[in-house]
Amino acid sequence: MHYIVGTQIIFKKVPPRPGISSRDIHIPKPPSGFLYNVIYTLRNIAMNNSRYIYTFRTPTTGDIAIEFDSIKRGDEFISNTRQELLPDYNEIYSRNTG
Repeated sequence: MHYIVGTQIIFKKVPPRPGISSRDIHIPKPPSGFLYNVIYTLRNIAMNNSRYIYTFRTPTTGDIAIEFDSIKRGDEFISNTRQELLPDYNEIYSRNTG
């Protein structure tokens, strides 16, 4: 698990700029229930029937829950939204235990 409770995400809507095409930049589209330009804070991660439920909160819209089949998928969702790269934990683990 890379991201913890308190992590913030935002789906930024970037205005078009001259000379930049849509394939030059990748801005993830918010899933259902999420809005552009609103800061969401990861409030809780829970497990239910082998699914992981990530609950995000905003001061104005309340809680939004999204389900993932693994912690890795949840981390990938957050890292894509934040436009960050995740470390390769499998490689780090094998390097440190080999």
